[in-house]
Amino acid sequence: MLYVTVGRDGGHVVWAGWRDPATPGVYLPELRCDAGPYEVEVRQATEGGAWEWPGGALARLLEARLRGRADWQERWDCEVEGVWASHTEPDRIPVVLMHPRIRTEPATPWLQFGIPLPVSEDTPPDQTERLEARLTAADPAPSPRSGEARNGTPSSSAIHGRR
Repeated sequence: MLYVTVGRDGGHVVWAGWRDPATPGVYLPELRCDAGPYEVEVRQATEGGAWEWPGGALARLLEARLRGRADWQERWDCEVEGVWASHTEPDRIPVVLMHPRIRTEPATPWLQFGIPLPVSEDTPPDQTERLEARLTAADPAPSPRSGEARNGTPSSSAIHGRR
């Protein structure tokens, strides 16, 4: 794997400090280019999400939608910790939630749980709408037999079986 440090030097973008941990002594020269055209190219490459694979786009869109649903999070007293996508599992994304949303006392039982969701061939915006509706229609907490709990306090069994 090759690493480089990218920085600005006045009106230039500089790629320098090339390194390959597996091959010590690799030397590549510093590369410089005008910052203006470089920034235009980077902006064009990153706009619109064309660089994302479908699971990545879905995870990004769904996380934004769920974080915006304060009503759902308040109703079930849970908080969105994250929605991730992985190249190693391109056909699913996990939604990770924490219950309760706010712990005022360290002794308050808590539960972190994940909900694995399938990634389909539909467009990420279509999947986002469908999965958001599915998740927000009911209590997201796992049932005691679902195996979705990830972490929690020893006394979180009361939370885990709250359905």
